[in-house]
Amino acid sequence: MIIQYTIVAILLIFTLAKRIMLTENFNSLKFNSTGWKCLPSNIDSLIYLCNNGMNLVKLSQECNQIGKTFIDIPPHFSLQLYVDFIAYRSIDVNEKAFIKVDNTKIYTYYNQQAGNLYYSNQCETSNEKFSMITAIQEFTHTSTQLTIEFSTSLNEPFWNEGYPFRNLQLFISQCHYTCKTCSSEAYNSCLSCFTLNPSPTLWQCQTCKDQQTLRFLLTTQGCLQECPDGYSYDQELVCQRNIKLLTLSNLNQIQPMISQDFLLITQINLALRSPLVCSATEQYLPYYLNEILYQVLNLGSSSVAIRLKVTIILIGTWIADNSVQIQLNGEIIDTISFNNLIVTTQKSVILYQDQIKQVCNFKDVFKIRVELYQVINQQTLNLSFNGNNLIGQSLSWSIQDVDIEQEVCSLNCNSCSNRYNCNTCIPSFYLHKGQCIVNCPSFSRKVGGQCIDLDEELIDQKNSKIEYLVKEFYDVSTTQERVNELFKLVSNSANNFAKGDNIYFSYVPDKKVFGGALVWIDAIFQLQLEIPMYYHQVRVKFQVILGDDFNTGSFVYKINNKSDVILTKSTANPIQNVQIWGDSQPDYVLQVDETIKNDEIYQRQLIIQFKCNNPNQQVNKQFCAIQDLFITAEYYCTKEYRFDIFNYQNGLNPCVPICGDGYVVDEEQCDDENLDPFDGCFNCQYQCEEFCQYCVQGKCLLNLEGGYENQMFLENIILQQEIVYYNDKIYNECQIECLICHNGNCYQCMEGYILDVITQNCYMLIIGCKNVQSYWKEIQNYAKISICESDIPYSKLDNIYKDPDYQCINCLSFEYQSCNNKCSFCYQGLCFQCQSGYTLYNNLDCVTICGDGLVNKDKLSIENNEECDNPYIEGCQNCMIQSGYTCIQEDNSVCWTCDAKCLKCINDSNTLLCQQCIDGYYAVNSVCYICDDNCLTCKDDSSLCTSCFRDDCQKCEDIPGLYTDYQIKKCVPQCGDGIKMQFYEQCDDGNIIDGDGCDSNCNSEFAQDLYSIEIQRLSGTNSNDLNIIHDSKVQLDCQNTKVTIEGFDQKEFLYKSTISDSGCQISFIFFKSIRKTNMIHIYIQYREVQTRILTDQYQQQKEIQVNPIEQIILDDSQKSQADAISNAQSSLSILIWILAPLSILFGLFDYLWAVLEILSWINNFYFFNVNFPFNVQTFFLNSDWSSIISFPTYQDLNQPGCDYYFESPPRFTEKGVDPLFLNNAQVPIFFIFTSVLLYFASFLILSLFKFIDQATLIKIPIHNHSTFCIQNQKDIHLHRQNQPQFLIKSNIYIEFIVQKLIIISNKFQIRIKQTITLCLLDLTMAITLQLIYGKQFQYSMILINTILALLFCCLIFYQLRQSYFVIGIHKNLAEFPPFKLKYGCYYENINIDNAFGLKFNFFGLIRKITYIICIVYFYYNPLLQTTLCFISCSSGVLLLLYSNPFESKGQFYKQLISEAGLSLITCVTIILSIDDILNQMEETTKINLGWVIISLVILCVLCEILTLIFEICRLLHEIGIQMIISILNRNKTNKEIETKAQIQESKLPEIILANKLSFINHGQIHQIFI
Repeated sequence: MIIQYTIVAILLIFTLAKRIMLTENFNSLKFNSTGWKCLPSNIDSLIYLCNNGMNLVKLSQECNQIGKTFIDIPPHFSLQLYVDFIAYRSIDVNEKAFIKVDNTKIYTYYNQQAGNLYYSNQCETSNEKFSMITAIQEFTHTSTQLTIEFSTSLNEPFWNEGYPFRNLQLFISQCHYTCKTCSSEAYNSCLSCFTLNPSPTLWQCQTCKDQQTLRFLLTTQGCLQECPDGYSYDQELVCQRNIKLLTLSNLNQIQPMISQDFLLITQINLALRSPLVCSATEQYLPYYLNEILYQVLNLGSSSVAIRLKVTIILIGTWIADNSVQIQLNGEIIDTISFNNLIVTTQKSVILYQDQIKQVCNFKDVFKIRVELYQVINQQTLNLSFNGNNLIGQSLSWSIQDVDIEQEVCSLNCNSCSNRYNCNTCIPSFYLHKGQCIVNCPSFSRKVGGQCIDLDEELIDQKNSKIEYLVKEFYDVSTTQERVNELFKLVSNSANNFAKGDNIYFSYVPDKKVFGGALVWIDAIFQLQLEIPMYYHQVRVKFQVILGDDFNTGSFVYKINNKSDVILTKSTANPIQNVQIWGDSQPDYVLQVDETIKNDEIYQRQLIIQFKCNNPNQQVNKQFCAIQDLFITAEYYCTKEYRFDIFNYQNGLNPCVPICGDGYVVDEEQCDDENLDPFDGCFNCQYQCEEFCQYCVQGKCLLNLEGGYENQMFLENIILQQEIVYYNDKIYNECQIECLICHNGNCYQCMEGYILDVITQNCYMLIIGCKNVQSYWKEIQNYAKISICESDIPYSKLDNIYKDPDYQCINCLSFEYQSCNNKCSFCYQGLCFQCQSGYTLYNNLDCVTICGDGLVNKDKLSIENNEECDNPYIEGCQNCMIQSGYTCIQEDNSVCWTCDAKCLKCINDSNTLLCQQCIDGYYAVNSVCYICDDNCLTCKDDSSLCTSCFRDDCQKCEDIPGLYTDYQIKKCVPQCGDGIKMQFYEQCDDGNIIDGDGCDSNCNSEFAQDLYSIEIQRLSGTNSNDLNIIHDSKVQLDCQNTKVTIEGFDQKEFLYKSTISDSGCQISFIFFKSIRKTNMIHIYIQYREVQTRILTDQYQQQKEIQVNPIEQIILDDSQKSQADAISNAQSSLSILIWILAPLSILFGLFDYLWAVLEILSWINNFYFFNVNFPFNVQTFFLNSDWSSIISFPTYQDLNQPGCDYYFESPPRFTEKGVDPLFLNNAQVPIFFIFTSVLLYFASFLILSLFKFIDQATLIKIPIHNHSTFCIQNQKDIHLHRQNQPQFLIKSNIYIEFIVQKLIIISNKFQIRIKQTITLCLLDLTMAITLQLIYGKQFQYSMILINTILALLFCCLIFYQLRQSYFVIGIHKNLAEFPPFKLKYGCYYENINIDNAFGLKFNFFGLIRKITYIICIVYFYYNPLLQTTLCFISCSSGVLLLLYSNPFESKGQFYKQLISEAGLSLITCVTIILSIDDILNQMEETTKINLGWVIISLVILCVLCEILTLIFEICRLLHEIGIQMIISILNRNKTNKEIETKAQIQESKLPEIILANKLSFINHGQIHQIFI
């Protein structure tokens, strides 16, 4: 017996426990192995691909054991397994299939155990059958790991036999959250616990929350110190997966917070700060008083909160006043205090804290880990930590292990409506119940970007609510217990349930259905559901599937007492007629959607009967099924009520009367449409003025502060009472029990009596009689009423009332049936209240009146039956619901129809459907939704246009100036928008005022197009002086010209407008500096020449906007300083003019190029987008190295009148830099071209002097004088056969010039590449400006310049490639003359023994390019612009400090000074850019910084110029010394020759002397050159 009770208890627990789906596999039409392996080979399980239907998992000889292991299963006590098993082909009797769980067999399947399906319906064209069964096994299981195996003993291949399966599901029954293992879901059925004490007490476990540490519970891991990232927790600190938590920052490093995402605001040098080292794994970087550690968080647009988890380390002896503050955007959101091992926080949850203080390097160290959740409403947050009330450096703090997460209202959301729901999703996602999903559920309705569910289709969003009662068979989650709970088998035959007894469901792809193949063919089921109270109506919606060969049968359903509804394959409008469950036969799907009113449901019981009726009765060939079963209850409150969500959630009446709306309903005594006290009605209860003594139904009968009338009324009442007591005759108009009587009406009874408002009589309250009730409360529920009529003297009534044992002697009973059967309360033959729907007429009869607001639902009387009753609302006419309307069939009926945009609305079974909307809208059920802007009409979807405003179906607004006119359905212009539309408007001056030249209809009032007014700048002392020129067709009124300047008061400038030959001349005098942002507005008056008199009627005004040229106004001191700067720059220019030809003459190209390069760098400093002080402004504006050598340029391109005109940023414009490549690149291109010309010129001159050298060659005969000898004569004869007879001698001066010209020509060839490198900055700027700001590619000029810019990019890349090529070359190759001639410019003055020098040269080119790109690209972000340029400049200094790349130390120090100067200049500009943001620096300080910049510039330039001068002087000195030495050597040589000649002459034989004399006599003198 005990065992039987135990089994029953276990089954009951299994039945009642809530099941959670653990996994589902093989439910789709097509699938893969999904981790299931053939054992023991561990290869993927084999899938059988059916030709006509769904896939199956092969279980056969080839793979006779299939298994999978599941881990980290939440605590549970039982498992439920679902699977469809199939016996395939010729299986022998003893061949079976098995299911094992953790190596324990739980199920055995064999052939013919279940129903057969024709094999041809599923996989192949064969007549063989196979049997299918749905196995459902439930078993006890508590382990966190589960292994499931399918096995078989088949011994033949799958083509002959097999046990395939599909549709696998696993459900678990979970334990109570405190249990690690359990026997049931109850809290007192634990077998083991998560806590430190694993053993339960009386089968109960404590929660992790009760522990001092490890207080958070993750059921798959146990008690934890905190929930992992991506998990939130409930009140019991149980961690739950939260996909809305997204990681922002994760700094889980043990090392100190150095080089992390946090930044530190401090006055202490971070490099001097040493970490507190406690151990190898515990190091803390301390922070002190007034130090702030912060991080800027950039959140998504859908972020609603952040969660911060951080470990705070307190160092030193902290007391209660010391704290660490956490701030968000400067607001303190939490304060963590520590005193005597007690931690206090304001909002944070303490996750962990040390139990004792640790000592580290003689300092106390205490660690606290907290979690803070903060709701936010911004996307950019500044999170900061700082110590509060700390003392010097004796107390400090630190942080580590920082986790920051953001919580979003929904994934893939663009904007939120609240913390939990999304308002709009990002593109390609749909909004469903506040969350963004990829696809709408099949049972929902897609409207635009939203998925509308059944419980969202409300009558009134504010006053109604829809609740799901049943939502099943839309996916695979429906369990067998839920099926048995909903459906009861009424009638059955042997033809049903071939897949197993009590198996009432089957599978189709990705869904369970009720019934289905091998299940339902002719059985009858009933669904009975109790509807909650206070509902308005119930909606039943489901789909019926008539499957396979279901041709002659029918499906019948009946709802309550309604008529049967029969569905067959001939029923119109099926929603689907395709293959559903994976065979070769199409299935017929029909939609059922019924609405049942509350008066059609008896005692809140909804009963639906389903019958599948097929005469063939072959369940393996036909079937019925139900899918997408939804039943909803709708609650609706009429206008006199409000919907109370609290009452709704607690099962109470959700419709609560609205006090103050003017309607008296339910317990309201009155309603005066306000909530004011002492006005007769307060809170919908009668109330008189404040000092009223007797108040009856809001009327004051006696006011203690009243006058004579109130006093007389009180005396009359007292007199009337006395007459009653002392006279036999009753003169009182009311009965004796009435305390206050007036005009025959009793308003208040004595104590112990109750006033019946209908009879106006007083009755004793519940003393001795039964069934005594208040007449006005639900009196219709009683057939009989008993009251006590007393004849006891009035003086004794009080004692009787207080006697609990008093029994009434005279109990009177009144029957209600004395009136007609429509009366609900009848008293002494008079009707005082009628039944619902009837109106009381003269207390005699209850009649129905159409228009009284009462709905008569008497369906037995055709004449009296009313569908609605409200004469003041559309849709209810003669108390009948009109076509196209639906009404709430209650008193004061509320009716509604389709959307206001609907032209044709019908009522289909109480469901409104719009069949036609007005143009521009499309219908979805009863609502018309607007088409896209480009559609005139559309159908089914907003984007499916059936006709358009434009032929190309694009929006009107795509053309600027055109707008959509939805009334005339055309694209029209809007006069007054300032956009003149061709073919539509003659003019558009931005207003609709007549008389200004363009009238209110945008028609020209005179021919404006025939004249023009233009601005021309004058060349004079003021660069902003203007000349307004016009043609001969208009006349300007120069005297009435008005000028305003943005940012200027009228006292800060003067202007004068005078008549000039071409129009009006406007001159300015400024009293303060005018910047580029101070736009000049000129308002010029004009009229046509034909107008003789200049009157207001014809006077016109035109506004002209002029961009000012920046003009700095200086005081006398500043002017003198500016003049000094200009003079110094002029002197510098003259000096360079002098030095340039000298350097070329002496071949000092390197030094000249160095000067020009430093000037090129400085020339670009003006383009920093910062407000320089006047001295720097003046200095940089006058600095232009290109002006030293003037080149002819053509600047007529890209002028304001050009169609393709575009501007460069203001700083570039002020310095005359045009963004068009051809305009901007002319100077560097001419410079390069000049170097090429110089090379060719030197080559031509060299060729000329070579020709002269050849022409002036001298031939000198060779005479050999020697002593005669026979042998010598033979030798001489042999050697002279091939020797020339003349010595060729060149002119020594011409030869010297040729040699020098060769050297110069080679140097010019090298200088071509150096010139390109010199112009690299300007070329890069020209290219960058063109590519960034020249975007109008529709113009050929822009396109051509862009192509040219890209071509010159190739030139820059060529230079980079050449410079990169020489990196790492061998020293011998570098000194090889041909190689040096070609590549020597890339390593000139570089120490080739050190490879770093070549890399430094290449990196220099990269720095130049980066510098210019940063200046142009980040122009509108000055702080970033200057910072990046500083990095580019300062990197050169760092490289020089790293190693000397040059041959000499002099070159090294010169380059270091220049690079350091440039870096310091950019550093100062960073300071100026910061001040532009903060605006805190005084003007004097800025000017001083300006002098610093100028000094650094002069230092850099002078360093290069002095080096050049030194080299020129050195060369001149060397040339002078060489000339003196040459002259001295020449004189010495001549004397030595003469002396030697005399000595030789004295030693010659006489015969030679005779010959010499003979030569002299013949006039031939020969010199012998030794």
